[in-house]
Order: sequence, then structure tokens, then C-alpha cells
Amino acid sequence: MPIPATWLERHRQRHDWALQAFDRFVHELAPEVSNQVRRSDQVTVVVYGATQVGKTTLILDLLGLASSTHDEVARVLRGGQAVGKSATAMPLRYGRAPDDNWYIGGDQPMDEAQATQALADIRRTVEQGSRQNTDLTDILIPDRLFPAESGNALDVDVKLIDLPGLDARNRNEQQLVEQLARRYATVADLVLLVTQASSLGFLRPENLRIEELAHWASQPVRFRVVVTSCFSLSSVRKRFLNTPLDVHEVRLAMISEIETLELKIPSRFADNLYVLELGDSARDLANTDPEYYAHIAPVVSEFRQQLITDIKDASGPFSRLFAAFQLDSVVQGQISVFRARYEERKAELDEELVVLKKQLGKHYPTLSDSPWLEMLEDHQTSLDEQHTTQKQLGAVLSKLVHTECKTLFESLFEGSPVKVDSETVSALQEALEEEKERLKQRCQGWTDIFNELFERVAADHLKAPLSECVDRLPRITFDDKDFHAIAYVLDDYSRDSYFWSSNFENDRIVLDMAFRKSQQRHASLAHQSFIDGFRAQAEKIEKTVHALKTQKRNVAEKLQQLHDHQDTLAKLQSELDANLARMTNSLQIAEHFERRVNDAFVQALQTVKTGIAKGSTAMDKFLAVLNTHLLINEAEKLYAGKPST
Repeated sequence: MPIPATWLERHRQRHDWALQAFDRFVHELAPEVSNQVRRSDQVTVVVYGATQVGKTTLILDLLGLASSTHDEVARVLRGGQAVGKSATAMPLRYGRAPDDNWYIGGDQPMDEAQATQALADIRRTVEQGSRQNTDLTDILIPDRLFPAESGNALDVDVKLIDLPGLDARNRNEQQLVEQLARRYATVADLVLLVTQASSLGFLRPENLRIEELAHWASQPVRFRVVVTSCFSLSSVRKRFLNTPLDVHEVRLAMISEIETLELKIPSRFADNLYVLELGDSARDLANTDPEYYAHIAPVVSEFRQQLITDIKDASGPFSRLFAAFQLDSVVQGQISVFRARYEERKAELDEELVVLKKQLGKHYPTLSDSPWLEMLEDHQTSLDEQHTTQKQLGAVLSKLVHTECKTLFESLFEGSPVKVDSETVSALQEALEEEKERLKQRCQGWTDIFNELFERVAADHLKAPLSECVDRLPRITFDDKDFHAIAYVLDDYSRDSYFWSSNFENDRIVLDMAFRKSQQRHASLAHQSFIDGFRAQAEKIEKTVHALKTQKRNVAEKLQQLHDHQDTLAKLQSELDANLARMTNSLQIAEHFERRVNDAFVQALQTVKTGIAKGSTAMDKFLAVLNTHLLINEAEKLYAGKPST
């Protein structure tokens, strides 16, 4: 970079080496961290807090507005709102007008009524949702409302931004507030977190709404906490009424109150806490209890003056660089957030898993309760196999039931015609008994043929189930009633031999007819038993298949829940690992920030010092000497903001 020729340019660029080193440094950080140290080009101070905690009153007080002008200022800023409601509906930047007129967002002078109406119109557009932009509205307050001497106040050139309250009731206003907070509070050089003493819970990370603001306690360069309406609390009044007060004691008392909310205040942040009594609260105290007010007024005044000095110092050119020295705390805070978020979500998932396992234990009491995933996967495999087998088995039985197999059963029970060796009664009786015994055996074992058939032709996984189905077929009992008539005739003979061959032949034919009739009847019984038995089993199997299908669906749902739970846990762990990896990288970068600044300073110093030896004129060499001292002085200011270790 070429050395400027004039001293004015050299003086204007005296910070460039540090700011350029800072910009290069910020671009290497993880987004979660860089967003917390990156700043806008213009130094800004943002006042952030809930509705009706005294943000606007604080700003006007810091600007040195005379208390005697309170009523007119309050009427205008409220824009027609009733007392007790938020006066700020959009981001406002306050200043002092060059004359005795009001100026609202432009260069058009207004009187009190016009200014009030202008702010009322702006509020209406916000509440109706027609105003979505987040641009600042400049309010210039009439010069006549400021005291003649304003040395005990902030310069009006400070970019002091008043944001709407976080708990706005109007939905459109709530959405705008969040956009405003992200636009201004996350890039401000200084953020004043304002809360009332009765609402310290606002300082908890979850109540700040914006994650980048959650680590305020680890960033004393960027954040200040202002507690309002403290001394008017009855508990505080009782504590401090007869006790000598100083700033240090009040700070310690307020910090102890804040830490009861499980908020840890690091020792290096303690001096960033300011306790004030402003506006109506201060006036009420002064009127109702002047002795007590006189007791606390010096401390309040000292707090106010320290805050003004602090804001002026924090608005210096190196303020944004000071935060980088504390980046390790920011990173550690972000790591804590990631870990806390992980533990919170994991605890939720663990609770969900406990509930799911209880449900599984009730639905599947026969299964082991651990590990459920493996048990259910095995159970699902078993159900799949059962479902397939039962479905195929039912199809086979249904097909057999509807198959015409009457001839098969007739052939199964069919026997040989009556054959005897002699024409005697005893020969016919012996043939009758043999047939009865044959049919009796056939009635007992007619199902064997199906077992043999299925063993030969059925698929292997269906052989056993089909055999079980055959075993469950209803049995038939042999009944010899078809033989009663011929048996009676044969028993009636008094001699064994026939006198006439025609009588023998006739009895043989009758016996043969009895044979065929009994065979057909028992074949029909077996056939009907076959149909009824397989039909009943097929219907039962159909219900079993439906039940198995339902079980499969239920198991699949539970398995999916378990797999989803596992996937969610894995994703959660992966996100934590990735976040920690980014933070670790940012932490390593942060640890080298000072070295980078040192290198940038040495390089800038070397460049300037070359002008001492190589300056073309005596003036160039003289400017180089002055420039060297200037850079050293600026470096000392920078390192003065580095926290002590």
C-alpha cells in the first residue's frame, strides 16, 4: 500500500492496518462466530429490551434531555398511544434538531401536533403489516427542549438506536421486531440490554429471542446490562434505606439477584452492569420519599455518568477489534449452546424411546426387552415367513376344496367284487367280514394317501403344514348298516351248503351290491369330510393371514420408529460433531488473532519506517517519524482493550 503524501491522509489511515487484519480474520471464522464479531461500517449502539422497561427514557436521558420537557417529548413519541403502552413501533435514531422544530424521518419541520400525527401514522402502518422495511427513522428533537449545557450527556452524533419492545402484542409488530433485532442488534458495536429489576429473567438466553445475543456475559466489550426501576422495589428500598451506598455494592447486590436465575456473571463483566432509576419511577420516588431519593441519587448519578463514559469509549475505532480478543469466550459459549441443545434434544429422544419400549413390552410380552431393534427385526422375518407360508397354504387348501375329486374317493374305497372258493354260506360270511374289516381300515387311514401325495408334490416349506392340515381333517367311523340285511339272510341258513346254485348266486349278488353301497357311502363321507375340513381350515388360515398382515404392519411401524429414532440420534450426533469441528477450527483461528494483529502492525510499521531512511525529502522523512509514533500510539490503544489473562 503506498504511503499517503499528506499528514491528514496518514492520520485518517492510522487504524487501517488493524481493521484490515480484523476483516481478514472474520472471514475465516464459522458463520455462527463471525456473525457475532462482524460489525457495520458505522459504529452503532443499540438499546434492546422488552416493552415498557424504560429504553426510550434511557436514551433521552443519556442524550441529556431536560427533565422539565418530559411531557411534550412523551406526548410526541407516544404518537397518540395511551400512557403505559409502548412508544416505539419502529427502529428510531434520536438526535438534536438545528432549530426549535420537530423532524420525523425527513427534513420537513413540524410542530408538536404534526410530529405526534407523523409517528401515529408510522405506528399504524406497522400494526397493519404494510410497513415491512427495517430502515431507521430519524427523530430530531427541538433544540429548545435540551438544556443550555449538555456536557454531561452523549454527543448527539452517536448512532444510538431504539428498537421496539420484544413482547409487542401486535403480530405484525412482533415479526418486524425480530427482523429489526437481527439487522441491528447482531451487528452493533455496543448492545445495551435493558430490563427492569422485577424482570431479570429477560437476561436468560431463551428470552433474548436472538441466539447471537445469548452469550452476552462472555462478551464484555460488546454488551452492557442496564437495570431500571431497581431502587423503587420495596425489597431493595428496605435493603438500602439505612445502608451506605456505592456503585460497587449495588452492582454486587444486583449480580447476586441475577445469578439466582442460574445466570453466571463472569468477574470481568461485573463493571458492565448499570443500575438506574429513570423517568416516572425516579420522579415518583423524589416526590413520595425525598429522603430515600436523596440517599440513592448520588449512586444513580454515578452509574449514569459511568455509562455515558463507557458508551463513548466503546464507540472508539478499535471497539470492534476488542471483541476479537474475547472470541475464545464466544466460541466456548457457542460450544456450550451446541452441547446444551444436543443434550436437550437427546434427553427428549431418550424419553420418547422409553415410552416406545414400554409400548413394545405391552404388545410383545414374549419378546426380550433388549435389544428391541434386533428382536423386532427377527420377529418381522418370522412374521414374513409365516405370512408367506399361510397364504400359500390357504391357496392350496382352497384349490383342493374346489377341485372335483369324487372319483378319487370312490376309487380309494372301491374293493374287488365278491369272490369265494366254494358255494357255501360260510364262504359268503367270511367275504362279508373281510370287506367290513377292509372298509373299517380304509375309514381309519383314508387320509394317508394325501400325506403321501403332498410329500411327493408339495413345496418343501408346505409339506409339514399340509400334513398338519390333513391330520386335522374330521375322521369318519365305519358303519356296517349296509350289510345288516344280507348278514341276517346268511345267519338264517341252517346248513352251510346251498341246495340250489341259484340261491348261492343270488346271495352273492346281494352281498356284492351291499359291498358297493357301503363303499360309495363311506367314500362320500370321506369326500365330505375332506371338503368340510379343508374349507374350515382355509377360512381359518385366511383370518390368520389377515392377522399376520396386521402384525407385520404394526411391527414395520415400530421398526420404522426405532430406525427413525436411531437416524435422528445419528444425525444429532453428526450435527454436534460438525458444529464442534467448526468451533474448534474457529477457536484455533481465534487463538492466533493477536499474532495476526501483531504481524499486521509490524508490516505497517516497517512500511512507515522505510520512509525515514528512504524519504525523498526532509519533509517525507519527518512525516515518517511522526507516522511511526502515531502507529505505536494507536497500537497501544488497541492492546489496552485486550483482556488481562
